[in-house]
Amino acid sequence: MLTIALPIILAESDVYSDNFTKFTSSLLDDYDFEAALNYANLLLKDSENDLFLRPHAAEIYRQALLYIYEVQARL
Repeated sequence: MLTIALPIILAESDVYSDNFTKFTSSLLDDYDFEAALNYANLLLKDSENDLFLRPHAAEIYRQALLYIYEVQARL
């Protein structure tokens, strides 16, 4: 994720300003765990409101929290 996706996400952050992009950049670029947690909550709300993501909303939220923990533990 760090070597492949993060440079692309950061390069396209001017064009895309959704919560998924903000979550990734706040977690992996800024290491702002509080902001990442807030974006994880917004990811849950966005996923619950999306027709295709609704069945997976809880899992998306769980994985976001797990990823926050993994990055925090790695540091």
